[in-house]
Amino acid sequence: DYTAEHSQQVDTPEFAKSIDAKTQDLGSREFIDGIKDFIWYPAEVDVSIRPGWFYHKREDFKVKSLKKLMHIYWGSVGGNSSLLLNIPPDKNGLLAKADVRALRKFGNRLREEFPENLATDCIVSASSQLNDDHNANNLITENGYWQCGVGDETPEIEIIFDSQITADNIVLKENIATGQQIESFDVYADNGKGYKKICSSTVIGAKRICRFKKQKINRIKIVITSYRVKATLNSVEIYCKK
Repeated sequence: DYTAEHSQQVDTPEFAKSIDAKTQDLGSREFIDGIKDFIWYPAEVDVSIRPGWFYHKREDFKVKSLKKLMHIYWGSVGGNSSLLLNIPPDKNGLLAKADVRALRKFGNRLREEFPENLATDCIVSASSQLNDDHNANNLITENGYWQCGVGDETPEIEIIFDSQITADNIVLKENIATGQQIESFDVYADNGKGYKKICSSTVIGAKRICRFKKQKINRIKIVITSYRVKATLNSVEIYCKK
């Protein structure tokens, strides 16, 4: 009710001009300085599998390719957004064969990209934790979430594997129930020759997929370089494409 009450009620020229859709900065400390009320609301990427929102037989050969769909996926789901992929029914109320083929390829590729979470049989530690209920081991279990200790300005999380793994992406998720507050972070990997940075990004939010070149890994370190008020992570998942 609170979110609905404080959200846009009418579509007016004044509201449309209040925030430019092309603005690159919508959440920095400078941008939000002076704003009194905050409401977290999931970002949504809406796109059609076809050129438009409705079915036209002449567009059967214009269905988005697997390459294009994956590009959209990495940029939306992988970048803290929900993906709403429009699949318009044909005149018979059915999904066109061309669309079904594209969806099947899309689904198969996603299963190949995320076959098995490798961050299960490992040791997890952190530079700090709020208390015993918010410890680093929560990142690889379903017991809760990790939260850094008070005063830890650049929290670090280290994941050490029992045996060397091969990976090409890491999935990070904040504990959205307590807010989206991580502003930037780095990920390092060690194959036995010391840590090297493999990813550097900004917000995490509901989900951030960090992709990197497939490589052998003995341990991983996540360094949160900037956050507001507190830093939390709900889970860390590690995958290797089949």
